[in-house]
Amino acid sequence: MFRRSARFLLAAMVGLAMTSIVAGGATAIYAAWHFQQMPSLGLFTNLTAMPVVSVLVMPFAVLGSLAMPFGLDGPFFDVMGFGLAVTIAIARWFAELSPIDVVGLITPGSVAFLTVALLAATLTSTRLRAVGIPFALIGVLLLIERPKPDVLVSEDGRLVGFDIGEGRIAVNRTRPNSFTLDNWKRAMLAAETIKPAGPDEGGDEEISSGFACEHGICLAKGASGLVVAHLTDAQSAADFCSTASVIVIEDASAANVCKWKEVLVVTGRDLAIGGSAAIKIGEGGLPEIRYAIARPYRPWHEQRKFSRAARGLPPYQRPKNQQPNATSNEAVDTEAQPGSETEPPETINSAG
Repeated sequence: MFRRSARFLLAAMVGLAMTSIVAGGATAIYAAWHFQQMPSLGLFTNLTAMPVVSVLVMPFAVLGSLAMPFGLDGPFFDVMGFGLAVTIAIARWFAELSPIDVVGLITPGSVAFLTVALLAATLTSTRLRAVGIPFALIGVLLLIERPKPDVLVSEDGRLVGFDIGEGRIAVNRTRPNSFTLDNWKRAMLAAETIKPAGPDEGGDEEISSGFACEHGICLAKGASGLVVAHLTDAQSAADFCSTASVIVIEDASAANVCKWKEVLVVTGRDLAIGGSAAIKIGEGGLPEIRYAIARPYRPWHEQRKFSRAARGLPPYQRPKNQQPNATSNEAVDTEAQPGSETEPPETINSAG
């Protein structure tokens, strides 16, 4: 009886291990492509967590769904929730033990060749599987040299990341979006974040080690001489056309004021249309930009062109003399009534 139970347990463990290896091997390249990260201890994590999922999570999820029409689902979902908590705890424990699993950016060519190799290995059952070997070798060789972008720009134009070398990324905000910054650090293989210097720390030494910001203008200079400028509006952009290589203007209503110079100008409207941007300094020192969303749009991207930013309009601001609940057909009295001690509200012009 004991031998039979041990044999069954061993067979189940081997089955789980093979399933984890096959599934992990089939999805590893795509996980690296999307998240610049691969789970180094994924096999052991799955072997530990799968019994909990199989015994506590999935069965009680089904039982809870069946008992829901009768109002008896509470106890079943409580057990399911306990199983999920245990699964998350196991994942976190292995994540803390895992070595560095960041792989950086993966080239599209590598993904394409490894995908062909995967299809040849899974869709054929004869000697044709050998066709995938050269594709797999080429895909692995393409992983050796992976060019990194020099500058990354967020979709809203508020955050700029600049690779200043030595595993450091400089940003133009003291409190950057943590989710975006974590993704950028994995993509650039950066371990350290350099926050911007204040107006009293804007010397050349500070600029060369990160952004120096003052009055809505942030400047950063790389070791190669590349100068990146970030501005909230276009009023001062023309002053940097002769010194900066890349100018990011957060304002969507701004235009390219440096058409007469070989400088890349990225506006809020460009980002609203094309999404976040990656900039690489190409041959001859000219910056090359690639947006996250290519044109023509796919059906699920068509709505982007209708936003205010994509149409070159500033963000909407409610006029101060308009009551929140007033409709367009209701007149709002902005004049002080006789005997009133209040002054009439200030009238402003809104571009929205």
